[in-house]
Amino acid sequence: MKGLLLEILRKVDEVLETHYYSNALRARATTDMLIGSVSQVALNHIGMLIVDEIQNVVNSKNGKS
Repeated sequence: MKGLLLEILRKVDEVLETHYYSNALRARATTDMLIGSVSQVALNHIGMLIVDEIQNVVNSKNGKS
């Protein structure tokens, strides 16, 4: 989950030329902190975010993949 959240921030930075990803790395953000950051970014900059194949993330966490 943490990797997915960081990747979302990295891609937003790439497109918008912002610094959310590097700020998260510098702060050694926890998963809970990243959820808050991605939520704020989504509210301010993203019209719609579709996470396809999310079952693969869930299944890998449960050891089913």
